[in-house]
Formats: sequence, C-alpha cells, structure tokens
Amino acid sequence: MPYNADQPHFYQQYPNQPYTSRQYDGPHYPPVNPSIPYPPLEVAVPQHTNYQYPVNPGYYMNQQTYSQPGHYPQASIQAPYPPAKGHHDPAAAHHQMLAPRQPTIQVEVPSRPVQESTASPVDYQILLLSLAEEYLDAAHGTSMLTALSQGDAQLDDYYKLVSTALGCMETVLKRFRLPPLKEAQLRLRFAQTLYDETENELEAETALSKGIDLCERNKLLDLKYTMQVLMSRVLHRSNAKAATKAIDGIIEDVGAYQHTAWEYAFRFLRASLSLSMPSHQDFVAAIHQLQGIADLAHRKRDQAIFAFAGITEALAHLQSSSPDSGNYAQRALAKARQVQLDQDVSSVPQILVLLQFVDLCCSLRQSNLEQIGQNLATMQQIMDQIVDDVSWLDDGTILLPLTSKSAQCLALNGGGIVQERDSKHVLALAWLPKKDVYTVGYLLSAVATSYKNAQGDHKAEQFIDEGLALVRSNPATSKPPAESLPSSADRANGRKVLECQFLIEKAFLLCARSEWEKARALINELHTFSNALSAPLPPDFSCLIRYLDGAVHQGSGNLTKALTIFQSPDLSLPSNSPKGTPNNIRRDIALLAAMNTILIVRSPNHPTHHLLPSLISRIDPYLSTTLNKHLLSARSLLISNLPTTTHDLLANESLSSTLLIKKHLSTALNIAKTIGNAQITAMTLSVMSAKFFKGVVGDQAEKSARAGQNMAYKSGMKLWMSVSSGMLADTLERQGKKAEAEKVKGQALRLAGMMPRSVQKFEVVGEEAGEHSVVAERRREALEQGDDEERDELA
Repeated sequence: MPYNADQPHFYQQYPNQPYTSRQYDGPHYPPVNPSIPYPPLEVAVPQHTNYQYPVNPGYYMNQQTYSQPGHYPQASIQAPYPPAKGHHDPAAAHHQMLAPRQPTIQVEVPSRPVQESTASPVDYQILLLSLAEEYLDAAHGTSMLTALSQGDAQLDDYYKLVSTALGCMETVLKRFRLPPLKEAQLRLRFAQTLYDETENELEAETALSKGIDLCERNKLLDLKYTMQVLMSRVLHRSNAKAATKAIDGIIEDVGAYQHTAWEYAFRFLRASLSLSMPSHQDFVAAIHQLQGIADLAHRKRDQAIFAFAGITEALAHLQSSSPDSGNYAQRALAKARQVQLDQDVSSVPQILVLLQFVDLCCSLRQSNLEQIGQNLATMQQIMDQIVDDVSWLDDGTILLPLTSKSAQCLALNGGGIVQERDSKHVLALAWLPKKDVYTVGYLLSAVATSYKNAQGDHKAEQFIDEGLALVRSNPATSKPPAESLPSSADRANGRKVLECQFLIEKAFLLCARSEWEKARALINELHTFSNALSAPLPPDFSCLIRYLDGAVHQGSGNLTKALTIFQSPDLSLPSNSPKGTPNNIRRDIALLAAMNTILIVRSPNHPTHHLLPSLISRIDPYLSTTLNKHLLSARSLLISNLPTTTHDLLANESLSSTLLIKKHLSTALNIAKTIGNAQITAMTLSVMSAKFFKGVVGDQAEKSARAGQNMAYKSGMKLWMSVSSGMLADTLERQGKKAEAEKVKGQALRLAGMMPRSVQKFEVVGEEAGEHSVVAERRREALEQGDDEERDELA
C-alpha cells in the first residue's frame, strides 16, 4: 500500500460523544482560529502502556500494519476545565460525520470542573518534533540488534517507531507555518527518513522538490545542495542514468559559482554511483571524476581531498579487469603519497590506513614477497599507533579538512555534508567504523602471510582466528552507530560476508597442510552459515566453496566425487570470459577445477580419459595469457606431466617433448621461487627427480632427492612429504647408505599412515572401474601432478 500523505494517522474521534471528549482528525488538527478561547492544555502520560492504536502502513518497508509497541507510553491531553455549555462548533459537526477510530491523542474531561489555569498553552509544534526525534532515536538505537535478530516482534516495534516519527514530522509540515530555515531542515530530515527507511521514492522526491524550491527562495545553499545530493540518490534507485546526468549538470553549476566544497561532494557522489554500475563506460566516468577532484584539490591546496581522491582511484583500478590496472593503481597511489606528510593528511587516521591497505593490495597483486613484507609491517605499525585516535568517529565518518578558500561564501545550515569542526571546515564522507577496519586488517595480514603458513606456528591462521573473534563479537558491547535499519542490515550483512571470507581463507590454508578433516568441518560450517544468511552470498564465494569441496574430496582419495564437483556447471568455464584480465575469480577457479580434472583423467586407464584433449584445448588459451603468476606456474607444472601425445594441443609450443618438459619444469620452478609457493616448488622438485634422476647413482641424484624432501616438509603436505621421503630412501639405498635409507623409509611409512585410508592402500571406490589408489600408484600419480618453487640448479 503506497503512502498517502492525506490519510489521517494520529488524531481520531468519537462521533457520539460531547465535543470536549472527541478527537481531532489529522488533517484538521490543531484547529485554526477557534471561535472561542479554549483553556490551556497540559500533556499527561498515563501509566498503562498496553493501549493499541493504528499507524499509517504506508511508511513500512513491508507495507503491513502494526500496533503500537507496549513499552512506549501513549500521550494524552487533559483539559483543566470544560468549555462553556451550549457552545456550537461547526468543526465538531464535521468531525461527527467521520467513522469512529481508536484514539492516539485523547481529550479527557475531569469529573469536576477546576479553576482556570494560568499555564502557558502547549506548543504542539515543539511537542511533535520532540516526539519525532525521540521515536527516531529509540528506533535507530536498536537498529543493529534488530538487524541481527530479524525477529518479527523487534521489526514490528522498529517500524512502528519510525512510522510514528514520520507522522509527527508530516503533521508539523502540513499544519504549522515554520520559518524557512526550520522548514527546510525538517523537510530534509523527513525526506532522508523516507529514503532510508521506506520504498516511498515518490513522496521523498516531492518533499525534496519543495525543500529545494524553498532553499532557492531563501538562499539556503548548504541545505539546497544537501537536498540535491539526496535527490540524486533517490533518483538513482529508479533511473541510474537520469541521476548521473542530473549530477553532471549540478557539477557544472557549482563549478561556475566556485562553490568548491560542494564540487568535491558532487564529484565524489558521481564517482561512487558510477563505480556501483557494471559498464566500462561508467568506470571511465568515475575515474574522470576522481582525477578531476585531484586536479581541483591540487589547485586549491586541499591536500586531504587530493590524497583521498588518489586512494579512491587506486582502489577503483584494483577492482577493474584492465590488464594494466595494477600499474594504474600504483600511479594513483604514488600521487596520494606525495602529500602524506602534510598535517591535514596525517591528521586523518582513515587516510593513513587506506594508504597502507591499498599499497599492500598492490604488492599482493604482483606477488612481490619483499614488498609484501615491508608493507605488512608498516600497516601493522600504523594501525597500532591509531588504535586510540579520538578523531576516528564511532560511525566511521571520514572528515577531510578544507581550506578557507574552498569553503568561502557558504553559510552552513546543518546539512551535514560540509561541516565545521574546531573552527575548520571539513567534508564528511561515510566509511567503516574502526572495528570493521581492524577486521579487514587481520584478513589482509592473513593473506600476506599465507605463503609461509605451513612453517612454524601457522601465523596466517592466527591472524584469521583473531579476525574471526573480532567479527563475531557481540555488537551490543561495541556501541554500534545509531543508524537506520537498512543501513544496519547492510553493515551486519557485510560483517557476515567478511566472516565467510575468513572461513574460506582458513579452509584453503588447511587444505594446503593436508588437514582434510578440519577443512571438511569448515566447509560444512560455510554451508550452514550461507543458509542462515538473510541475503545470498556473492557468486564468487559460492564458486570458491564449491571448489574447496571438490579439493577436499580429491585430497581424501574420493576421486569420483571430486570429478563430479569439478565438472559441475558451477565450476564450468564461462563461454564469454575475457582472456588475460585480472579480477575474474569465477574464471580463475574454473581454470583450477579444469586442471584438477586433467590430473584425475590423464591416465589412459581412466574411463573418462577421452575428455583430456578437449579439456586442454579449452583452458590453455586462458592459462597461456593469464597475469596470475600462481596460475602460470601451475600451468607449466601441469604441462610437464601431460602425456606426450597431448603436447600438440598446447598454444605456442613447438619444441620436442623432452625439451618442452625441461622448459616448463624450469619455468614452474622459477616462478614458484619468486612468489614463494612452497607447494608448487616441492612438487616440481619431486617431478624433476623422478624424470631425470630415477635409477641414477651419484651425488646429483641424492641432492635432487634431498631438495625435494626438504621443500615437501616446508610445504606441510603430508602426501608429498611421504612421496619425497620414499624417493630419497630409494636413492640412498642405491647409493649403498642402507642405514639412513631404512630410517628415511620409516618416516615415509609413518607419514603414509597419517593419510586417509583411500590414499594409503588399494581400494575400489564404488562400482566404476579404474577408481582406486595405492601407495605406489599414488606415488606414481603424485610424481605427475606438480607445482613450483626451488629447483633451478638441478634442472
């Protein structure tokens, strides 16, 4: 049911009672120019709070009618004495024609007349506005708990409070003549509440249109621009292109008037709305606006604005699919770092943290281990320094200082976007609360240390556990910001998505250490977690969880189930996926699933071996042009283990089979050494030892086997630790070192006993022929799988 502005919501009446005990209808309350003087009214709050009354359902997001919550008392108005007898009021006769309704504000007459009161008349305007503020504060104070609980009772109470507050504000706007400034402020608050809490875009646009006209007539520029920002957001919900076109016109106007602070605001708004749209044209428009902000801020010497624009541009490039996005991001970040020592920049803690976040992400994109270590240490140092910074507001708002020249000729009227703090003008932008930022810091720290997680005390997993503890902490104990229910719901959903990402990252780390049972428990937790979410998980997350499921089955020896998952539509390679572009998680995971499938079916005895040529032909054009160094090293290792009959299917390869294998083993090892991938390194070394030193007696063969075993232990993969130890034992035995060979062989058998049963011994898995695994067979297969890192001199 759409919201009807003329529908009465508060003031009801009884037609069969005397005038003094009847109720006013909303559109006619309070009476204007009464014919006789009425006694002053006093507001009284009764003790019984379980009275129910109807509320206008048009304000609700779910378009339902709710009753008044019991814990908010109903206000009634008591008259000190009745009016004179025999008086006839034409308005009363009109009220008697209306249908009876439950009262909200009830006029009651005491049983005995009292002497005339000298109290001042009630100011209904102040009363209603005060009630509206109290109702909104009460609703927003519980918005986070309501968003987390999603209980019907809590939602009912919340929407009743918001509906009552909207009704109070609407009544004041319709029934009272206000000063222009106060009316403009009230219209802005009314429209903002409609935008935040309801789906009534038309009513919000109407209120804003009237407010903008009012501000134009009375030169209230601050409120006018604030309303135009809100109008653009309202319009963007229904017509994104019209909204961006309107903003472009406003940017030209404020630029012509040299209202610099508001030009920043509208350009940031245009960039954020464009980045929320998927087309490349919108992305280019967003980058153009951010660069325009940086140029203008450089001329006006607004260094904080200049730095923030550069950081935002770098973030936008990191999310793009351009092949040169990493270089563009670093250029934008370099511009921001030019002014990082300026006092206006260093006084904003969010800018300091964002600089390090983006810098670390650029290093992770390039897989530069040295820069990753340096940036991680700097990020953690800065976050330790600002943990108690009082300038970081509870709601996460970023306050960017402005020079006096940028804020001149602007009288602030409480719009909230351009503010004055400590005698200095600032531009207020919404961001994350401190707790959420530190949670993101733990996630980035885990990703940055994941390449060496298998060693020592599993540092990356410790960061994940700290981040999970923080994201799962009770919001009631951390003073969540007072905001609308949709905003709190978005914030809560974002925290749950972040929790899900922590769990996915930890599951990958456990798989890397062959902790299959723990990884399986995490995957089950992820399935339960995703089913309990009010909103679906991002598609990329669903793809990652599906791949993890297949990887755990493969690592546990259930190749039938793994093959089914890897060949499922969820992990199929998109037909229109671009080649050679970053930031396409679903494409990269589909390539990984296809490589796992190739490793399973590459044996000529496998019943689906005939799929091998088509799989290679489909994925190699993507792998040969990828910018992901991990995928490149995995491709080289995969090629070195393919049957020689398939080498003709590879892109841009014309070498003989032997030279091709040597080339790709060397490539896999070199890349893996650069990116610190211990798994690929260990597998590559073992494959090299098996292919080039099998049955060879000499120091070179022993060095090769020992190098493979050392890297396998560093990787933490029990299967390859067992395989490499067995290969070393065989080499030592051929060298005549029987005592050491027996000791190493015992280690191999002990490690084999720690693996799943289906990996330890021959076992038919189901009815399909050819689905078995033996330790010896597993070793042979393992020697053909491979990944990359530390074997150059042996090549």
